[in-house]
Formats: sequence, structure tokens, C-alpha cells
Amino acid sequence: MGKFKKMDILKLMRSNIILPLQSWTLKDVSNWLGWIEAGDERDGFWAGKVYELYFKHKKRNINKEERVYLLNSNSEREFILNKLINHCIDDVKKLSFVSAWFRSILVNRDKYI
Repeated sequence: MGKFKKMDILKLMRSNIILPLQSWTLKDVSNWLGWIEAGDERDGFWAGKVYELYFKHKKRNINKEERVYLLNSNSEREFILNKLINHCIDDVKKLSFVSAWFRSILVNRDKYI
């Protein structure tokens, strides 16, 4: 298997292009480029919170929202976990979409200068 070079695409984009956006979140950039959200879109904070609750639910000090989550039935937790998985899959697709657009800009940069 070949080696993959890690790169920070956000850093590359911000240093090479200017977009008419206030934020450089994946959601904002992909939407500006024409990505159509797949329904119930949650943000990264939500995803992190659900992950923490799902995998680290044995902590002793939990708030009311967390307690409600932990008291839900297994099927409800499974439903929420599936939402988390779908959120992550959608983010990977968005990153691929944005990356392909940025690569096309780099390859054809003479047209834009």
C-alpha cells in the first residue's frame, strides 16, 4: 500500500483563494459551492456530544440532557447513533466535494489569474 501525504486542505485553501464567506466551516464552504444538504443536518458540536454520550456514558456527573439520553431505550440510542454515523458519512462526502473543487482550481489556476 502506498503512503499518503497528510495535508491541511483548509490551510491551503485559505492561503490561495478568497471566498465571500464569514466562516470557513465545511458546511458553509460546501453549501456556497452548491452542496445540497441531506435533510436533518447537525453540526460538529452535536456529533461530538453524541459520540461522547454514546461511548463515555459511564461518567458520574451528567446533566439533565445527558440523563435523558442515557435513559432512552436501546432502539432510540441506536437511532441516534445511526444519525451520528450518517452525519460523519455526509461530512466525508462534503470534504471530497470541496477537495475536488479546490483541485480543479489549482489545476486550472492560469484561467483564474
